[in-house]
Amino acid sequence: MTHSGHEEFAEDHRIVKLIPLFVAISVLGLTLGLTLPVLSLAMDRVGASVTLIGLNTLFANLAALITASLTPVVITKVGGKRLIAWGLVFAGLTLSLFAISTDVPSFFVFRIANGFSFGFIFVATETFVISMSSPERRARNMGIYGMAIATGAAFGPAIGFTLFERSTALPFLSGGAICLVSIIIFLLLFRPTETLKQSPKGVLSPKKIAIPLGAAVVFGFILEGITALIPLYLKEIKFPPKSMGYIVTAFQLGAIPLQYPLCFIADRFGKKHYLATVYVLIGVGFFTIPLFSALKIFLVFSFLIGGVISSIHPVGMAIAGDDVKKDEYSQAAAYMSIGFSVGAIIGPYLLSVAMGTFGYEYLFYTTGAVLVLFSLQPILSIINRTGD
Repeated sequence: MTHSGHEEFAEDHRIVKLIPLFVAISVLGLTLGLTLPVLSLAMDRVGASVTLIGLNTLFANLAALITASLTPVVITKVGGKRLIAWGLVFAGLTLSLFAISTDVPSFFVFRIANGFSFGFIFVATETFVISMSSPERRARNMGIYGMAIATGAAFGPAIGFTLFERSTALPFLSGGAICLVSIIIFLLLFRPTETLKQSPKGVLSPKKIAIPLGAAVVFGFILEGITALIPLYLKEIKFPPKSMGYIVTAFQLGAIPLQYPLCFIADRFGKKHYLATVYVLIGVGFFTIPLFSALKIFLVFSFLIGGVISSIHPVGMAIAGDDVKKDEYSQAAAYMSIGFSVGAIIGPYLLSVAMGTFGYEYLFYTTGAVLVLFSLQPILSIINRTGD
């Protein structure tokens, strides 16, 4: 077997080892899609206001942010696989408890606990993916990981809303049961080839992964901000609720077929070059959206932008994997999770202020400006490297 043949065999072996993790995370994505979209309706039934429902999500993100900062240390103490397994158990349990929630405080308690569990799960699983991938395939493997979550999450809502019509408790009990399937797949089939540990030399400097951190913030900013507020813009331009549902769904579906090929392009032609190009192109694209009002154009835009935006985080994570040492991977993944949470918290607030102050079209103008601004990170890095 030639040298290139050995490398190809090694790559195939790495991917096979990751398949159970991808399957388990896809099942977990189905659990999230099944339960979280109907959570606001369940809270509404017990008398929660819109503000309290929004705060419920905010507190969950804050819990995940706190957990992410603790994960590298916990991984070192208990091991990555064990941490994920316990996180999945706790996630399934807290989702099931929503079925017996009869007041607003209980929803907050279980949601915060749920946020803690998912913070551990996502940081540890992402650390495994970057540590078990070669630099040449790291973005693609992270793309498969993201695609696995998106696939499960895309099909979950249709099942969840159907079950909710029959019983408020059914989506949450079903979500807990499906989470159990994820636990079984993960424990029985996933055999990690790397032992996750934290660097004994101390804390990783955020400056070392500034570009990946920026990617995480941008991803959280757009994902949470756009999906939360675009229905208000669509209502303003007289779109009916059914059309709004199609557009939001198109945004989510774009991540499934587009994420892997886009991450392949990033691996092939340069991850930082890819981010710089995407930030500028999508940023300019956002400025053009208010020029259109036809449903078909919105569907195409939503599908394409959803796919491209979904590739930002895995490419950012792949860059982090390239720029840090193996014993710093868990810290890098933790920083990325924190960055996403920060973007997810800032995005809806900043965009809502822009819309209320200047007009609803500033949902897109502000997002476009943020993307173009963040493009300076990879652009300056590329220029400085060229000048060396």
